[in-house]
Amino acid sequence: MDRLADQSHIDRIRSKLWSGRAFGKAAVMVGAGMSLNAKASSSSARHFPSWKDLTTRLYEELHPGETNCDDALAQTRTTSGALLLAEEYETAFSRNGLDEFLLKEIPDTSFEAGPLHKLLLDLPWSDVFTTNFDTLLER
Repeated sequence: MDRLADQSHIDRIRSKLWSGRAFGKAAVMVGAGMSLNAKASSSSARHFPSWKDLTTRLYEELHPGETNCDDALAQTRTTSGALLLAEEYETAFSRNGLDEFLLKEIPDTSFEAGPLHKLLLDLPWSDVFTTNFDTLLER
């Protein structure tokens, strides 16, 4: 049987997870792609926005009516560009304004954790970290 290219890493994680303790010795970091595995509560639920969607909406609120902004928007697609855009938004509208923007744009309560969320959390991770603004893992 052929081994996966990353099999040695998988084996190491497996041994750390099942280390004989209540919680393993391995942590997991979950990014935005995990939210795409959520189940919509209804057929009318909006989809989770992509990074591009979020940065475009931030930019449009900061620069309403601006045209020919393709170059400026392209710069927001990088991590540093998006962070600068979020800082600009926070400066213009306050931290509370940025939080409210994210709560409005991310349809957290319209989704439930999917089977992959449950399978992931069934493993004995020592800790679970996420960069997501949704609460799917917590729920």
